[in-house]
Amino acid sequence: MRLSQLPEGGGAVEVEVAAKSVLPVHSLEIVMNGKVVDRVEMSQGAYTLSLKSKIKVESHSWLAARCAGPGYSVVPHHDAWRRGIMAHTSPVYLAVGGEWSMFDA
Repeated sequence: MRLSQLPEGGGAVEVEVAAKSVLPVHSLEIVMNGKVVDRVEMSQGAYTLSLKSKIKVESHSWLAARCAGPGYSVVPHHDAWRRGIMAHTSPVYLAVGGEWSMFDA
């Protein structure tokens, strides 16, 4: 787990993500608390995608990156198992103004 601390009231964090794959991926997204906050998409697919963004953070949060097919749909691989082509990072936790805690029933 990685934890970053922001002052009371929050602020902006600069996020830079990249995906490199032996198979083409179509979208790369930055996700905050389960919602996409920025994305890049290549309709033809690409072996490398990158994204740099400034994200406003007002309360305790988590950030992650994910990549897959168009609109984050899972494109099946052409192997015997037809496995999906996608990836998702572990979260980075952001504490704002104190000890980090979140609860979602």
